[in-house]
Amino acid sequence: MRFQVLIYPLLGLIALFAAVFTYYQTLNVLVLIIGAVLLLLLLGLVSLQLQRSHKTLNQANTALSKVTRELQARISELQQSQAQLVQSEKMSSLGQMVAGVTHEINTPLAYTRSNTVLVESQLGQIHGLVDACAQQADYLMSDQAVDEDQLAEQIGHVAVLAQELRRDMIIEEMRELLHNNISGLDQITELVSNLKNFSRLDRQKIASVDLNEGLDSVLIIARNELKYKVDLIKDYGQLPPVRCSPSQINQVFLNLLVNAAQAIEQQGTITLRSRAENDQVRIEIEDTGKGIPAHIVPHIFDPFFTTKDVGEGTGLGLSIAFQIVQQHGGTLSVDSTPGHGTKFVIILPVASQLVDEPDTAIPYLAGVN
Repeated sequence: MRFQVLIYPLLGLIALFAAVFTYYQTLNVLVLIIGAVLLLLLLGLVSLQLQRSHKTLNQANTALSKVTRELQARISELQQSQAQLVQSEKMSSLGQMVAGVTHEINTPLAYTRSNTVLVESQLGQIHGLVDACAQQADYLMSDQAVDEDQLAEQIGHVAVLAQELRRDMIIEEMRELLHNNISGLDQITELVSNLKNFSRLDRQKIASVDLNEGLDSVLIIARNELKYKVDLIKDYGQLPPVRCSPSQINQVFLNLLVNAAQAIEQQGTITLRSRAENDQVRIEIEDTGKGIPAHIVPHIFDPFFTTKDVGEGTGLGLSIAFQIVQQHGGTLSVDSTPGHGTKFVIILPVASQLVDEPDTAIPYLAGVN
């Protein structure tokens, strides 16, 4: 009996432990099932999110491709617009330069024509003398008897004509007029020669040249801009030949020189300096004009920046000049004091690494900023 009393509680305890164990086992299985379900749900959500992200990424790639194509189209349009602006400025600047050159040619042409007309009118008197002399010679060589009175009359007529020519200094005046004509034609020849040099240099892309000669050529081209209000000082040093695109460098010279002339409102001085510095060449173009305000100086090489009135310039001249010098491996800088003047400094390497390529710069940029 006592044994039975002890065994029943023990069996109950064992049953309790078994029940507890089963409960916890069932609970673990349930937890595992719940965990598996949650994991599956999480994987499903991740998969769904990945699908959405993939779709969004595809949409973004499509949108990016569209934007890229639009940007490429805009860039192409901008390049075309820039090319059109450059071409427009080229024509405008070329027209301005041609107007000045035309004036330079018309002036000697005008007085050459006037002198020629005057010489033509004076040839009538000389023709009268020559005709009288010819008549006298014919009379003397004829078989007719010489009439002394008639011969004396003809000689007297010739003498009167000769005295009139001497008195009116017809021969001397004609000689002076013809000398002036030759001088005028020489001026035209020099100007045309320099224009031909510019044309030739456009075809000769890269060459080793004397920049002093380039400066002199530009001075002749820009003479009409300078002659009425500018005192010119040339301070040239001995320069080594510089490997460059002569036409482009001359464009830079012409632009800076005309800008310097336009900065002088009444009367002033432009000084051109050239120096050799080790393996570089330094060119300075300095004027005594009105100068550039300090707040404007940092922007003068920016594209489309201009201080001129609307229609007088688009601000491309100095920007393109700056790019040309940079392409040659050089620098273009400015130093200006308002009320005292401006100095542009070009430094170019003697041995540039340029290669022959199509010339994309503006042939003439005079005064476009």
